[in-house]
Amino acid sequence: MNRFPHAVAICLLLASCATSEEAKSREVIEPTPDVPAEPVVATPTPTPASPPDAGAAVATALTPAIASVQMAQDCPKKTVKKEKAKRPMPGAPSRSRIRPDGNGNFNQPCTQSSIQISVSGVATPGSTMAIKGMRLLTPDGKQVATVQARMPTLWKESGYVNWDGVLTSDAEHKASYHISVPDWAALEKTMGKSTYNMMFVLDVDVEIGGTVTTVRSPSFERTQPMMIRT
Repeated sequence: MNRFPHAVAICLLLASCATSEEAKSREVIEPTPDVPAEPVVATPTPTPASPPDAGAAVATALTPAIASVQMAQDCPKKTVKKEKAKRPMPGAPSRSRIRPDGNGNFNQPCTQSSIQISVSGVATPGSTMAIKGMRLLTPDGKQVATVQARMPTLWKESGYVNWDGVLTSDAEHKASYHISVPDWAALEKTMGKSTYNMMFVLDVDVEIGGTVTTVRSPSFERTQPMMIRT
């Protein structure tokens, strides 16, 4: 019989423990793979929008409108140099209220065609206004002729004065232009009737501060020219 059964059991247990520790020491510890960090995306700071140019805003706010149109004649510029007319004797009757020209002839008065345009709004100093095109139409929109504008004038307290088209900071501008007339005889031949019994409108292209706006006039009739018998 074995006299030391407990000692043998202890030895076996210690041997088993040693074997287990050796096995653990031989285990390969796998390295933990590095997990890439999530990229940090910077949130862009919104850039505040630039405020609109004040001058452009004011120029856009200007509103042209046609106040009135008179379509009668297109009076030529006077080229004949006037001479001093002989004064009548005191108390002598005057044969005509029309003044003679330099050659002693009496001229019929001429009624100049014109258009009046008002502009509302405060303009940027230095902005300009100009008429870029004018079309004569029937009220139903049929174009029958084109006309031109010239000699711009601006209303002041004392009346209309010559104007270079430059707008000021006034709240309202009232401009007037001389305008040409179509060939009435040719127009009547084409339309087959008198133009004195017709209504017309004008489409006008008005440029203000580089922006062109088309405005339409109220309806109007052709004006009968003034005739004076001599």
